[in-house]
Amino acid sequence: MKEKLKKIGIITGTVVGVLVFIWMIFVVTYSPRFVNGGLTVTDSKRDYIYTFTDKGVKLYPRYMQLSVPEDGRWEIPDKVLFMQVISVGLNGLPGEITAVHIPDSVTSFEGPASCEGLVEVTGGTNIENCFQFGNFYECGQLKYVEFLEKNKMNTLSHCFSDCNSLETVTIGGEIKEIGMFTFKNCFALQSITFGENVETVGWYAVFNCPSLTSVTFLNEDVVIEEGAFTGCPWAESPEGKAFIEAHKKIAEN
Repeated sequence: MKEKLKKIGIITGTVVGVLVFIWMIFVVTYSPRFVNGGLTVTDSKRDYIYTFTDKGVKLYPRYMQLSVPEDGRWEIPDKVLFMQVISVGLNGLPGEITAVHIPDSVTSFEGPASCEGLVEVTGGTNIENCFQFGNFYECGQLKYVEFLEKNKMNTLSHCFSDCNSLETVTIGGEIKEIGMFTFKNCFALQSITFGENVETVGWYAVFNCPSLTSVTFLNEDVVIEEGAFTGCPWAESPEGKAFIEAHKKIAEN
């Protein structure tokens, strides 16, 4: 009996020792810490920071340290250790990144403000929000954002200020409201199509876009709030004036 207990003790001690050794290597390699109820680790080999939560993984590139592929295209992984990537932080992208593909597992993201090299963003059909202030602020080369066409968002607001290379935009998916300064100082923007689910174009939603001459609405019952197209030639055209007058928001008493 004593021999059996001794063997069990040796085996148990060995297992515990191995686990402690593995944990020490993990701690040294990934610098784990608990942040807001999730385990956050740094993967220096891939230049990522992961936060593991009960819902999935939040992924962020290490600030200005992301390895840039030769073609300039960053493919965001959809899984980390068999867990889905549900959130991505795009702030800190190197200027050499020209394209980002967002997997359909992602439902929310932050950034990338002032990413001058970014030209296109593809994927992201399950994104639920893009209304944090300045998400694409001063992304001066940005020309195409696919998830504007297919998404699960309800509102856009403060997203595309000073995106001076946007020329044509189609807003689809489940977006219902276009909020303040969604398109601000987009000097090259020539045309916008608002999808059939868009119910409201809000106050100063499209502001100071001096090339905007074509606006299409697929929802005949859309409501245009006062000042929605301030500083846009379309709003001063006979067609634009007539449409805005016919669809303007009626003041509540």
